[in-house]
Amino acid sequence: MNLSAVIHESTVPYRQPIARNRIHYRLLTAESDCSTCTLYYWKRSKPYPQSRAAVSLNPRYSDGIHTEWTCDVVFAEETHYIKYFFGLSDALGEVIYYCEHGFSKEVPEHGFFELLQANETDVPALPEWSCGIVYYQIFPERFAIGNPDKALHQYVPWDSAPARENFFGGDINGIRAKIQYLRALGVECLFLTPVFAGDFNHKYATTDYFTVDPDFGTNEDLVALVQEAHAGGIRVILDGVFNHVGVHFAPFADLLTNGEA
Repeated sequence: MNLSAVIHESTVPYRQPIARNRIHYRLLTAESDCSTCTLYYWKRSKPYPQSRAAVSLNPRYSDGIHTEWTCDVVFAEETHYIKYFFGLSDALGEVIYYCEHGFSKEVPEHGFFELLQANETDVPALPEWSCGIVYYQIFPERFAIGNPDKALHQYVPWDSAPARENFFGGDINGIRAKIQYLRALGVECLFLTPVFAGDFNHKYATTDYFTVDPDFGTNEDLVALVQEAHAGGIRVILDGVFNHVGVHFAPFADLLTNGEA
C-alpha cells in the first residue's frame, strides 16, 4: 500500500459539516490501492474502545492518481468532541490503521484525529435564490469591448490566441452593452472573475481591493453594471480573491522592503 498517497486532514475540506449533527468525511488513497476503507469513531467522553462505532467509506471518484473515499455520519446530537481514525485494507486483506500520528498495523491507542465542534459557520448555507438558477461566468477582459478608445495596452486582434500577458480590451461597459443579450439567453446571475486592480489580464494578483482596474473601467462603471443587471432581473457575483495577493500589493511590497520593521 502506498502510504505516502493517503491524505486526510483536520480541516473542513476533509470533514465537512453538512448540518450541526452530520459530518461528511473524506480521505484520499492511491488509485486502486485499497479494497475497503473504514472510519472508526466515538465521543471523547465515552469509554474507548467499547463505544467505538464503524462505518464504511465508499469510493467516489478516481483521477488516475488518487481514489477519493467518502461517507456521511449522522450523530444523535450536535457534533462535538468526536475522536476517530481509519482502517485501510488492500486486496490481500492486510489492514493498516491511520490516525493523526501516522500509520500502524495495530489498532491505535492514542494520536487520534479529533473533531472538536461542528461550527454553524462551517455548515454550507446557500441563499434560497441561488438554487436552480442559470449562471453565466464572464472573464471581463475577453467578453466585450465597451470603450474602444482606451489605450492602456497594445491590444491584440479579437480572434488572437489568448495568453496571460496579452490584452484584447474587454471591459465592464462591454458587459453592460450585452445585458439584453444575456437576458435573452436566460441568464439569471452573472459571475465575474476579478474586476479590481491587479496584475496580468486575469486580475487574480490583486493590488487594490477597493478600486476597479483601469483596464475594465471605474468604480462607477461597476455600480452602473450592477444596477442595470438588477433592473433586468440578473444578479451579480464578484470573484473576491482574499486568500492571496499580487507582489505589487502595497502591504506586501512594504514587507519586502522593510521586513520585520
